Amino acid sequence: MGNEVNQSPAAATARELMKQKDAIENKIKEFEQVLSTQRVGMHEPLVDSSGFPRSDIDLMTVRTALYCSENCLSIVNLRFYDFIMLALQNDHKDIMSRIESALHEIHAENNTNRRLEETNRDSF
Repeated sequence: MGNEVNQSPAAATARELMKQKDAIENKIKEFEQVLSTQRVGMHEPLVDSSGFPRSDIDLMTVRTALYCSENCLSIVNLRFYDFIMLALQNDHKDIMSRIESALHEIHAENNTNRRLEETNRDSF
């Protein structure tokens, strides 16, 4: 009970955003690992020079791991895993920006609280 700390709303927001960031990073790592084990990167084609599916990779594993929602299908000339990785990278960039803002807010709150404490201490 003595270890409980009152958490400011900004600190709670920052902690939640960091959890979301960790989830995004874990998902990116999962996709990268699937691609790595299948010897497929972000820019290698999934078809051979004749336009047939590559025989050296498990296309179903790659496609299943990189499945995206139906709205992904409307994007022209973008493969599934390119879309997913780009979306995750954009989500990661967004969450990092939100974490940065939350941390600035925490520091601003701490500075305000410190000034109030100093003012109260000086007035006694």
